[in-house]
Amino acid sequence: MPSSLRPLFATVLVYCSPTDPKLLWDKFEQQLCSDYQRSQELYHYSSTEIRSKVLKDISKLLEQMGKNIDDYHLVPDTFRSAYHEQLTKEIDSERNIEVLPEDLLLPFKLNAQQRHAYDLILHAISSFVGQSFFIDAPGETGKTFLYRSLLATLRSQGHVAIAVATSGVADLFFQVEE
Repeated sequence: MPSSLRPLFATVLVYCSPTDPKLLWDKFEQQLCSDYQRSQELYHYSSTEIRSKVLKDISKLLEQMGKNIDDYHLVPDTFRSAYHEQLTKEIDSERNIEVLPEDLLLPFKLNAQQRHAYDLILHAISSFVGQSFFIDAPGETGKTFLYRSLLATLRSQGHVAIAVATSGVADLFFQVEE
């Protein structure tokens, strides 16, 4: 399946360091694009649009692995500029999120544990330390309040801050208790 080949292709680029990534792309482009080609009749994609969609998919996968598609010289400059234009729009959209005045007051209402987490996270951000934080607490204990405080503070300072959640950990706890 092409949708499974694209993550494999990105993984090979990142972890196997092929000597000629462009040659690898040229050799397998048809297979990597075949799902979009099959839907070409329905959506009327041009071959250029199909190639662009596949390269965008691969670019997103590479970014998740901490790499940039530009490092592999797979695409022409026109693709890069269109992609960066889209990324710029997304960043601008995030920067234009209005921070409510009442949200700027939230940090002053944090309890001691929330304040400790808040200070640790802001310190890591201000010192450019690559760090992950896992906030674990029962429901209704103020995690969302802490997140809102952090988001308001960071956005008011001009940072792009995005809240992301996963239910995977919660599912694990439910499986254990069942």
